[in-house]
Parts: sequence; structure tokens; C-alpha cells
Amino acid sequence: MKFVAVVVGTAIVLSGATQSTGGLSPGVQVERGLLVTVLDKDNNPLRDLTAKDFLVYEDGVKRDVTGAELTTAPMSITILVDTTKSAPGQIEPTRDIRTSLSTFVQTVQAAVPATEVSIYEFAGAGVLLRSFTSKPEDLAKTITRIVPNQRINAVMLETLLDAAKDIKKRPGPRRVILTIDRGSGESSRVHPQKVADEVQMSGHRCGRSPSQAHQAPSPPTATPCSTSSPKAPEAFGSPRSCPRPSR
Repeated sequence: MKFVAVVVGTAIVLSGATQSTGGLSPGVQVERGLLVTVLDKDNNPLRDLTAKDFLVYEDGVKRDVTGAELTTAPMSITILVDTTKSAPGQIEPTRDIRTSLSTFVQTVQAAVPATEVSIYEFAGAGVLLRSFTSKPEDLAKTITRIVPNQRINAVMLETLLDAAKDIKKRPGPRRVILTIDRGSGESSRVHPQKVADEVQMSGHRCGRSPSQAHQAPSPPTATPCSTSSPKAPEAFGSPRSCPRPSR
């Protein structure tokens, strides 16, 4: 069996003979795509990896890695922004959030111009502010319209459920959901397991960026929260933003 793995920028090719399953004869070489992310101890992506840097096993059998390269495939990115009201005496971080989002979108599209982004806001309800687009001017206009809500609790899980259903329709395999989470109280009425199952089926990567007053969110980094299934890439985020799927 031959594999092609993409390392968020790196593609690796593995080879090995197949077993006689799925209508294939033993020894037939089949190519398969894998999407993986490699970060260093400081959560910075590694971009200079080669085939010798990877070990891949399938059903306990080691496969030979014969190639590796950065991927240039466009991404579908959904951003969920917590717009709940700050506690009394705190300055709303609206400017910081807008600046960080603008920088993030510009950085991603500078690397892969075809990447499309959608934006939701959530407080008392989840609202789609901008459907998927690769037009920088449309995204910039949407970001400038993000303002604080009067609600202090959020329906992040309900918004994540809608976002997962939406992004599932996008071409794969590079699907990402990013949440800017202010740590607001969760008031969603949807069961967390339902959200977890939908997230798992959507085949996306989920990341969380905390936001506080006087502090702009740092460039989003993903931290593992659940293991991947054979049908979907690994999901990422906090337990609140990425509920664990049932096994």
C-alpha cells in the first residue's frame, strides 16, 4: 500500500503491499492521502521535514515513507467569535479581537490565496456574519462589524454544531474551525455529545484562542483534545470547544 501524507504544510508518501481486501489483489500498490500537523515544543510548525523524519504504521505494519513535501491545498476556515459582554469595570477587547482576526486572515490568505473563510459570532445566539469567501475586502468589512453583545452567557456549543454542519459540505481535507473564546458561561441547550458527534463527522480541525481584555489573542495554536477516527482528521481544541466524541 502506498500513502501520501500531508503535514500541514508537508506531504509524505509511504509504500507497502496491500492484503487481499476491498477487491484488490495482494501486492497491489494503492495511494492514500494523510493530513498531519507537526509542531515543536513551542507549538511552532515544522516546515523542513523529510521522509526520514516520519514513521507510519497501519494495523501494526510499518510502511516505508518515500517522500515528503509542504502542501499548498487551500483551506476552509470557520471562525467563531465570542462577543459576550465583559464584566463591569473591564474594557471590551473589541479592537484587539478585530486586529488579531485581520492579521490571521491576511496571514493565511497570503500563504494560500484560495483559502475561504466564514465568520460566526456567538453570545445569546449564534449568528453567521459571513459565509465562506476568499475575498479579503468582504472579510475585512465583516471583521469591522464585530461589536460586544449585551449578553454575559454564550451558546458556543450550539454555534459549533451549526459550524460543523456547514463546514462538512466544504471540499476536504483541510477544514478548520477556530474559536475565540472569552471563557463565558455556556448556556447552550444542545447535548454536548450531539455536538461531539457532528464535529467528528465534519472532518475538521478545531482550535481555540483565549481572549482577555487588554490582550489581543495570540496567533491561534491547536492543542489535542480527542483522537482521530479513520474517517476524519484529528480534532483539536479545549474540552469546552471540542467535546470528546463517543467511541
